[in-house]
Formats: sequence, structure tokens, C-alpha cells
Amino acid sequence: MDLPTPAIHLVGPERLGARVRAWAREAGVDLSDGSPRRPPSSLPRFVWAQDPRSSVEAARIAREWGVPGNDPEAVRCALDTAERAEVLRQSGLPIVAADVRGSRFELDAFFRPDGSFVPCGVMAPAGSREDSLADGAMPSGLTAEDERALFSLMESAARRLGLEHGPLGAHAVLGPDGPALIELLPAFRGELQTCRITPIVHGRSPVQAWFASLAEAGGPFDLLPPAGDETLVFRSLGDATRPSPPAGGLRSMTPGRGIQVMELTGTGEPRWVLTTSGWDRAEARERLARALRRIDAAGRIVA
Repeated sequence: MDLPTPAIHLVGPERLGARVRAWAREAGVDLSDGSPRRPPSSLPRFVWAQDPRSSVEAARIAREWGVPGNDPEAVRCALDTAERAEVLRQSGLPIVAADVRGSRFELDAFFRPDGSFVPCGVMAPAGSREDSLADGAMPSGLTAEDERALFSLMESAARRLGLEHGPLGAHAVLGPDGPALIELLPAFRGELQTCRITPIVHGRSPVQAWFASLAEAGGPFDLLPPAGDETLVFRSLGDATRPSPPAGGLRSMTPGRGIQVMELTGTGEPRWVLTTSGWDRAEARERLARALRRIDAAGRIVA
């Protein structure tokens, strides 16, 4: 049966990049960039704002056009840290502040058009501080039971907030008393985890799986495959508090076995990430340490 080409209407800053647009073409999803003030001749399947700051506007447009989507008030509540926490606490869900100590995890997921929830990977800390994701690893190293507990909390919180359409991203902590939620937003986690790390480890991005669900491709195309045998770890070489080193040296770095240098541009200024892989986290971290020793403070490659 031939299905109509599902369309996504984009709202907010353009940060998708060529990779996401290629995935859309593969899935038969048309990414339309029309005026948000009037509906196109053919209504889209979804109004998408990958940047959470534009998600209320996207929800309002979807409501105005009669397109399935999250309630604008639910999205606004989810973006308000204090209000979101209060709603979830009243529901009996474990919520903690962003500065809590413990092992932190970042999760991607989405809701299919039929309302079912699809988990899409967990990224774990891999550095010396468990509460920092400046160094990260995937697979998470958690037991299947712990991952299910994290995603169960994520789904429960999303449904309680009324976020039951499209992408979701969560930041959670796992302690002796079980998982607790730090943040839940109506958007995937971002370029690094969603579009770069997860596809390497799982063979498919959460974005690809979501596109497949919109195209009604069904399983296994709208699911994330199991992780491969290797573990991937990364080190961010520049963020808001640590400026990225000059690009020249990193661009000239010849990757070794299991080593890759990534340039992220979706957040505005380029940010560099060094990734390494190994048969376990210890091997991957050792390769990361060796690679880091080749980069000096100015971003030049040391022989």
C-alpha cells in the first residue's frame, strides 16, 4: 500500500543539518519550511521544534492547524523548571534538583502517532565524576532492569505532564532509592547524543526511528536496535565554560583505531568532541586518554 508522504513543519532556528535531512529523505518524510502564520495546502503530520525554546510556538501552531501535538500549556509547564517539578511531585514521582549528586544519565525517547512510547538509548557518565556528563559513554553499562526503570519514570512523567506526542529528552539520576528525574523536555537531547553517538552504538538515530514511525514503517524500523559489542566514550573538548581549541589541529588529526574527532555545529559555535571505542569501557577510556595526550592546550596535535 502506498502511503502519503508524511510532512514535518519546522519551527524555530534551523539546526537540523544535512544528516537529519538525509534521514528524512530516506524515510520519505518531507521537512517543510513554510510560514508558521498560515497552514500549508496539505497539513503536516507533525509540527516540530527541535530547539525546546520554540516548542511552545510549535504546539500553538499545531493546535491552530488541527495537527496532532502536545497541548501548548503542557509544553509551557514542562519548560518551567519549578512548575514542572511541582506537578510531578504532586503526582508522587521522584524529582530532584539539577545540582544533586549521583550517577546521571541522558535519555532519548518518542511517542508514536498511536500513542505508544519508544525508548531510544541512554548515555552515561564515563569520567571521574559520576555527576558529570562532560565525559560520556554508551551503552550505559546499566542493567536492563535499571534502564527500564529510567524509561518507565520518563514515560510516566511525560504522560503526567501531557507530553504524549513526538520527541522527548530527559536528564535523570540513579541512586540507592532508584531513579529520579532532573529534567524532561519535548525534544531530543541534542546533536551529540541523538545524531552522532547513538547511531554509532545502536546503528540508528532516535530521529530515524521517529521518522519511520511517522511514515508508518512499523517495527523494526521505528525501534532502536540493540547496542553493538563495543563501548564508545567521548570527551567534550569545548563547551560554554571551556572554549573549543582552534580547529586547525583537530581537523588535521589522523584518527587511530577506534578514535574519531567530531565537529558539532548545531549549537552555534563549533564544539569539538573526541570519541573512542573499545571492547569495554576500560579499553575505550585508555584509548581516549592516549588520544587526549596528543592534543595540547592550543588544540595542536602533538606527535
